[in-house]
Amino acid sequence: MILFILFLIKLLEISSYISIPFNTNFSKKNLTKENIFNSLNENRIYIELNIGTPFQKIPIYIKLREYATFILSDSNDYNIKKYSPQLSSSVKYLSEKVEKISCSKCKDGYLISEKIKLNKKSIENFSLCLADKISDNIFDLNGELGLKLSFPCKNFLKNATFIQQLREKNIIENYSFNLKYNNEFEGEFIIGNYPHEINKNYKENFFKIGKVGYANDPMFINWDIKFDEIYSGNQQIGFYKYCDLVYEKGLIVGNDIYYKSIKENFFQKLIDDKICFENDYIENNKEYFVFYCKNNLDLQKFPELIFNEKELDYNFTFNGKDLFYEFKDEYYFMVIFPKQLSGRWSFGKPFFRKYQIIFDRDRKIFGIYTYISKGFNFNLSLIIIFILVVLIILSLFYMRRIIQRNKKRRANILEDDYEYLPSNKESNKIFKNI
Repeated sequence: MILFILFLIKLLEISSYISIPFNTNFSKKNLTKENIFNSLNENRIYIELNIGTPFQKIPIYIKLREYATFILSDSNDYNIKKYSPQLSSSVKYLSEKVEKISCSKCKDGYLISEKIKLNKKSIENFSLCLADKISDNIFDLNGELGLKLSFPCKNFLKNATFIQQLREKNIIENYSFNLKYNNEFEGEFIIGNYPHEINKNYKENFFKIGKVGYANDPMFINWDIKFDEIYSGNQQIGFYKYCDLVYEKGLIVGNDIYYKSIKENFFQKLIDDKICFENDYIENNKEYFVFYCKNNLDLQKFPELIFNEKELDYNFTFNGKDLFYEFKDEYYFMVIFPKQLSGRWSFGKPFFRKYQIIFDRDRKIFGIYTYISKGFNFNLSLIIIFILVVLIILSLFYMRRIIQRNKKRRANILEDDYEYLPSNKESNKIFKNI
């Protein structure tokens, strides 16, 4: 009976969604004033990919602005945990060695197919790039899972993106995904249909995906969002701006107008009073303008940063608690500004921690979910399990009654038959006569 229940639960989960735990490279234990900027700014999100036969656990990074999925082979000199194709009996080489694979960082690599495992689900013949070298100068990189919104590249495998392949193999129904932070260190990478707990508890607003670069070239379509107006407190500081959405950024990158406004209207007086400082905590900082403050900063006086989308009449609002990180009695401003100031914004970790973002490639939109209230929310699977258990208990009770009734009937029949059986004397007479 238990096996039957488990079988029904499995049926409920088919073509729903896959939830994979993720971690970040952020660590409070190793945080110092000297490394806090790099620790906050570099937000590397990774999952563990089980690959090969037998499975090898390889951590790979999730990249929102990369197309291809690749892993490093053990034939390079990087001192990290790497995939060894010679240890796997399920690897298949789909190409000869090529110097550069289009739309990826792979150099001197191959196209391969392998067996992978996601959330206890094994998937055969999964295509990806096996790289001997990569174009990035990153020495702790094991591989990347690309989520960029674009069509298959020239000379690349058809439908070779990670999520496309999951749908082609009927693992999921929808080409959609979501990064759900549980805290600043870890969370869930959700692929496929929108989970019920998000649908039930969140108010959704859908935005069309913005186009960047050449309008007719699908390779230049990214996960971007357009805002009609931007405010710092009551002061309008911009309008009709495209903003990049970047998983791998730990901070928000602000533009030139906001830098001038927030410095003039908020930070400058605090800098004069020696409460806040600019650039001092980063050695040899040639790239960004940054601010940090002492612990006597009143975050409630910070002017809210508001991004408005007129068509949906929707505001993204960030207050002082959203935009300052407290460490050792100091507050670090989580908006940074390139010294070569531009008009473009990039949203990183503070944005994704506050708002649930569902990226939906099929409909070329993404949903912004804001929390309403938890309410009394049953998980659909739990409800069905409860109903099944009740039905099974009722069935067992009914079967028990039937068994007891049948026992009584048999007892009554035996008792009636016993009344008509001859006594011992009569039996002896019958036997003698025979």
